[in-house]
Amino acid sequence: MSNVNNVLAQYVGTPDATGVALVDRPCNLRGFSISPHGSSDVTLKFYDDTEGGVAANLILTLETASGLGSAGYTLPGLGIRCGTALWITGASPTIDAITVYYQ
Repeated sequence: MSNVNNVLAQYVGTPDATGVALVDRPCNLRGFSISPHGSSDVTLKFYDDTEGGVAANLILTLETASGLGSAGYTLPGLGIRCGTALWITGASPTIDAITVYYQ
């Protein structure tokens, strides 16, 4: 039996401007939760890429306002398809942590 319908989670502490590979295979981004980041505005960028930073592969940008507490986001339907891999970049200062839900 396949686990195609299971939603998995990946935790990342403080993604920076160079980014991090969250899922190293094709997947569907289903949602994410972020931890508070204090008094700075933050921009998170999600890429369908194995190395990040390729503007053509940008799939989602999240811009948060300063003072935002913990927040969770669920993407409608089956989410956003990443045909290669899922990479995320942040900024400095950035959020404390992010948990990404994928299939």
